[in-house]
Amino acid sequence: MPLSASRYNIEMATITQNADTLAGDLVSLFLTAAKATTQRLQACQWPFTLPIVQTIIKRDRRNSGDAWKTDTSEVQQNILASEGVGLYRIAPLLSDTVIVSLQCCATELVNDAQSKLPFWSVFEGKGWMLIRGASDPPLPSTDYKGDAGDWTMRRVVLPALFKHLADLPSVAAATVDDAERFAADVLQVARDDQLLYRATVPLAGLDFKGPQNAILQSGNVTIRRLSPSERGTLVSDWGITTPGAGQFTTLPLVALQMDISAPRDRQNPDAGEHIAPWLCVLQLLGYSISGYNAWVEALPEWAMPTRSGVPLTLPQRCSKFSVLSESGLQKVGATVAKLRRYHITEPASVHDLALHRFCTGKARQAPVDSVLDFVIALESLLLPYDETARHADLGYRFRMHGAHYLAKTRKDRTEIAKQLSALYGMRSRLVHGGRYPTPAEIADSRVIAEELARRGLLRAVQEGFPTPAQFKHMLLGV
Repeated sequence: MPLSASRYNIEMATITQNADTLAGDLVSLFLTAAKATTQRLQACQWPFTLPIVQTIIKRDRRNSGDAWKTDTSEVQQNILASEGVGLYRIAPLLSDTVIVSLQCCATELVNDAQSKLPFWSVFEGKGWMLIRGASDPPLPSTDYKGDAGDWTMRRVVLPALFKHLADLPSVAAATVDDAERFAADVLQVARDDQLLYRATVPLAGLDFKGPQNAILQSGNVTIRRLSPSERGTLVSDWGITTPGAGQFTTLPLVALQMDISAPRDRQNPDAGEHIAPWLCVLQLLGYSISGYNAWVEALPEWAMPTRSGVPLTLPQRCSKFSVLSESGLQKVGATVAKLRRYHITEPASVHDLALHRFCTGKARQAPVDSVLDFVIALESLLLPYDETARHADLGYRFRMHGAHYLAKTRKDRTEIAKQLSALYGMRSRLVHGGRYPTPAEIADSRVIAEELARRGLLRAVQEGFPTPAQFKHMLLGV
């Protein structure tokens, strides 16, 4: 039902005490805009909502973690959020009086003592339909220096207003609470020293105990479950039509989500550098995860009405299914904190390279590529530059250093030395020629190299990478 006159007057009365404040004016603007849009839809005999059919994914919890099936669900969607309905045909949605109020709010934002406007922005979004018709002459490009009020109206108030109206179950169902959320969003973006972004990383191979809406939290990182409709969208985006088809055999059940801040004058931040340590540590701690693509969007979304994709350096398939606990995530977060000094995506040191090669080795499809990556990671870990030993037998130092550093007990050293010797020989046969290894030999080497690299790098991250002096002490039994 549309906002009745009595209900509208009551809700307006609750904000009278704030009418002289910027926040109060924004609240008032939202409610009057909702009423005007409702009246426009009614006058044009358009519905407030439309039915849409969503693809959803149902997981079969009686079986393994990757058992799932597709289904459909019909839901009612706010017509402002519906694509392809031709909403522009009845634009503008607001009356002239409301448009004047909108312009006044934009001017107030410009003059607000706490304002940090402008910010980096190149897209205006769909907000134009609130103030102009499709047949009207196009608006010229806007620039904050040239017309701060016009820029603020088109890059802040309009996108926020349209997004919040479209997010309602129905535009006729607007409440004061909805209006206050709109005002808070606008003021946050206008006044914050930095812009906020949210990175969402769908991960296969992980789940956690608890109800569907439960979350795990560590600092600014959240692990949450993907909704059935979100998983349905991934199935479509990733080209999976049936279980086991396409690029993935394990469907993501959860998403790792983190908030990132960036200077106001900078384009989307490099989310890869923020995401990579978490993915690296999860794998160093033995979690088998896979994924394809993450995405980054502004927070709130209307501040930059587009999302950017972030390719993930992860395996395409999971070897096992893991349950992550609250304490497990805290351990991941503590280890990530120790990893912050390293540059995994763009190595700038031999230690960076060791971690980078481990992650790329995990993501490789061809076992031979993985073997080479893991052995390079082990060499970067076990053969630090030593001026006094630069002419020594690298193979000997490789297996002796590794036998002492990687073995859990003294009894393990002999076996570790044999494994490292075999891996060093495998690398030489692959790179320098000789009898080329069989696929079975390469596959076996991959398993051993991965486990040794994982174990060694996890210790190095937690304790610090070993130095030549430390290796000498180990070999001498000091």
